[in-house]
Amino acid sequence: MTERIDLDQFNEITKGTWEVIELPSGGIDIGVLIYGGHKPVVNFTQRMGEQVKQIERDVADMNAIASVPELIAELRRCYELIDELENPSHEDERYPEPDELTPSNSSRAGADWPSGPSM
Repeated sequence: MTERIDLDQFNEITKGTWEVIELPSGGIDIGVLIYGGHKPVVNFTQRMGEQVKQIERDVADMNAIASVPELIAELRRCYELIDELENPSHEDERYPEPDELTPSNSSRAGADWPSGPSM
């Protein structure tokens, strides 16, 4: 297995849903909208904002940056799921014990029927 990204390094990122916010001045912030304002994470000046809006790749990059918290959260969930699948807890009721997987003879289909035709 490849080495995992240490997600703990991102624990202190700005909380909230990040968005691309176009400012009245022409600049662009990537940040979190809060009560009547916003908290910027990344700021593009007016001049830079006007430039990046014209370049498709730069717009895609801004959207990618705004998605960082969601991507980290999703990767964290994936790591947890992988860990759970690779190391299932035997105490977890979602994972039956091996002897619980094999039905007893009395519950098998046809177990109550005679073994052969009666004559």
